[in-house]
Amino acid sequence: CEGFLPCYLEARNRSEAEYLRRHPAGRHAAEAVDIIKRTAETLTAPPLGKVGYEFDRKRDCRDVVATIDALTGTVQKTAAAGKDAAVASLAAIRAQCK
Repeated sequence: CEGFLPCYLEARNRSEAEYLRRHPAGRHAAEAVDIIKRTAETLTAPPLGKVGYEFDRKRDCRDVVATIDALTGTVQKTAAAGKDAAVASLAAIRAQCK
C-alpha cells in the first residue's frame, strides 16, 4: 500500500473482514478483530514525525467511508472479544471524513 490509507483499509477488508464474514464465530475471529483494531489505531495515532500514510479528504473519503462501513458492519456481527474497541477505532478514522 506504500502509505495509501484507503489501501490499508481495503487490505483488512479483503483479508480479516472476509474471514469474519465467512466465520463470524470462527476460531480466529478475535484475532481478526484485533488486527482490524490495531490497524485502525495505527492509522489514527498521532505521528511521531512524518505522517505514515497519504490521505486526501476530497479524493479519498468516499472510498474510506465505504470500506470503514463494511469493516464496521462485519465486526459488529461477530461475538469476538474486542469488537467494541475495534468499532470505536474504525469510527475514529471515519470521523476524519466529516
